[in-house]
Amino acid sequence: MGGSILTECDVMFATEDNGRIEAAVPSGWRLNQLGCAGTIWMIVNPKEHKVYGTDVEKKVRGGKHESAIEEADRVIEQGLLGNDYIYFWRGEANRRLGNYEKALQDFDESIRQDGDGFEIHHCRGRSLFRLEEYAQAIHAFDKAAEFGKNFIPEDISLVEWFDADLDYLSQVVAENYFFRGASYFELGEYESAAVNFSFAIREAPIYPDCYWYRGESLEKLGLTEDAKYDMWVAGRLSSQGRQPLVY
Repeated sequence: MGGSILTECDVMFATEDNGRIEAAVPSGWRLNQLGCAGTIWMIVNPKEHKVYGTDVEKKVRGGKHESAIEEADRVIEQGLLGNDYIYFWRGEANRRLGNYEKALQDFDESIRQDGDGFEIHHCRGRSLFRLEEYAQAIHAFDKAAEFGKNFIPEDISLVEWFDADLDYLSQVVAENYFFRGASYFELGEYESAAVNFSFAIREAPIYPDCYWYRGESLEKLGLTEDAKYDMWVAGRLSSQGRQPLVY
C-alpha cells in the first residue's frame, strides 16, 4: 500500500509491519484491529458505517454465495493488503457451491497471506474430501485439530464460559473428527475411522450419522455386535427427530 490514502471504499484492510500500519488513514476515519484475522486492521469510514469486507462473510453465512464471490472479487481487485480474510470467505462460498478446486485455490492463497486457524484448515479438508483426495484431507483435518484444541482456553473465566456458544464449538470440532474419520474409512483404515467417529460422538453425542458410520467401521473390523448397537442408536436418534451432524 506504501502509505497511499485509501478512499475507494468505506472499509479497507491493512497489515501491521513492526508496529507501523502500512496505510495512511484519511482524516476522520477510524482504525480498528480485526482480531479474528491476526494482524489485519480495518480502516472504517464512520460516516456511512459500511463494512464491505465483512459483507462477504455475511453473504456467505446468509447463503448468498454468488453475491459473496462478486463482492470478494471487487475487494481483491483493489489490491489491498490483508486479503487473507477475503480469500477465505470467497473460498468458503465456492466450497458451498461445490466449486472445490476454486475453493482450494482461495484457501491456499489465504494461508499464503498469513491466514490460519481451525476454519480454514477444516474447510480446506472438506474440499479435498469431496475431491476424493483423502490423504491430503486427513492432513488438513490434523492441522484443524491442533487449532481446535484452543477453542476454549484453559484459563477461561466462568462468565466467559457461559457466554461462549459451547454447543457450536462442540459441533464444529465434531465435524472435523467426522470428516477425518470418513477420510480414513475411504482409505480402508477402519480402525482409525472408528476412533475418529468416537471422538466426534464424544464432542456431540446426539447426531445419528456419527453412530451409523462408526457402526459401518466396526462391521468392517468384524465387531458385529458393537456395530449393531451403533446402528440401533443411530436409528433411535433418527426416530426422535435428531438431525445428522453433516447434511
